[in-house]
Amino acid sequence: MHGCSIMEKRLLIYSEYHLSMMAGGERWVLEVAPRLKSKHGWKVSVVTTTLGMNPKNTSRAKSRLDQCDIEYFSVEPASVGSSRLYTAPKCLQLLRDVEKNSDVIYWLDGPPRPLSDALLKTLLFGGKRPLVQGIHLPIFIPTPKRPSHKLHNFLNLARLINPLERTNHYHAVNRDDYRILRSRGFRTFYIPNGVDTLFFEPSDEKFDTFTITFVGSSWAKGADFVPYIVDNVLKNDKKVHFVLCKGIASLPALASQLEKLQGKYPGHISLKPSLSHEDLRELYSKSHLFLFPSRYESFGIVVLEAQSCGIPVVTFDIPGAARDVVVNGVTGSLIPPYDLDTMVKEIVRYHTLSAENPENYNEISLKARERALLFDWNNIADEMCLHLSGILRSFG
Repeated sequence: MHGCSIMEKRLLIYSEYHLSMMAGGERWVLEVAPRLKSKHGWKVSVVTTTLGMNPKNTSRAKSRLDQCDIEYFSVEPASVGSSRLYTAPKCLQLLRDVEKNSDVIYWLDGPPRPLSDALLKTLLFGGKRPLVQGIHLPIFIPTPKRPSHKLHNFLNLARLINPLERTNHYHAVNRDDYRILRSRGFRTFYIPNGVDTLFFEPSDEKFDTFTITFVGSSWAKGADFVPYIVDNVLKNDKKVHFVLCKGIASLPALASQLEKLQGKYPGHISLKPSLSHEDLRELYSKSHLFLFPSRYESFGIVVLEAQSCGIPVVTFDIPGAARDVVVNGVTGSLIPPYDLDTMVKEIVRYHTLSAENPENYNEISLKARERALLFDWNNIADEMCLHLSGILRSFG
């Protein structure tokens, strides 16, 4: 247990997002909270809004927490356009009531509101308990072009100069954000996200055709890069197959491009809707390469899931799992952002390697799995327990 004693300590986790969204922060809650409870004896309470409810994921999240005897409170925000749970009086009262029986508060960060968040944390908790700010969105979005991204960066810059924020501890899930916060004098620790290595396992059964998998549907995930990558790979190498999933075909412009590519390269492109964890595991383990062309991430758990299933990852060299998990030339490839032509060449190179030198390709697959084992959620929970316990001991 790495020195983390088994005695009941009480943790309140607040997330402005409902757990059904299953983004990185929500996944962190569902994996770390049960392990803090079962392995380390913490009593954990989770408070969220109902924003973004998905019935299937909601049921799964509640079942997971119920099985682990974790208190879960879900409250409607004040308005449809507000994701802040504390914007309604009954929500404020709930947070106060739960906080009274907590030793440590973990505030899972959402989009930055540097003034309102700092004031509310001060008014709600008043420094009576140590508060850990979990940074599960990137502090700065690189080369921002959209107004929303520029606003995000401006507000986080304002947070970095807000004296009220300096009373908190900060948890960064990637090393770049850790360095940013530390360089500005914030009390910060780095613990990455993890992966269930018992669930995401390699398989001896592979697709007959060399298969490249992509999971994502947004501009941030680089979904708009995918048609160019697919087209140019297939121009050079028609003995590969692409599986594109997580709703990419539901985006109208991309759907049109991909339909044209399917006609141009019949039998070489499969489009999948959002898949269950079980289906994703099967897809990862049977594939040969994982394509991760994200523009930016706070982490990017899918990189770990793919490597845990023993497949190399080709990704842009960006903060998060790409830079912190992928070892260039050993477990995958880091491509200069956003060099699509080099990414295309690297995909073709992996297929050639698999066909002409399978021993070397298999060695990369083994190294990918070994690397992922270091990030097992049990190890992540152990480290989190150590940091939370240390913060609690030093408080006051």
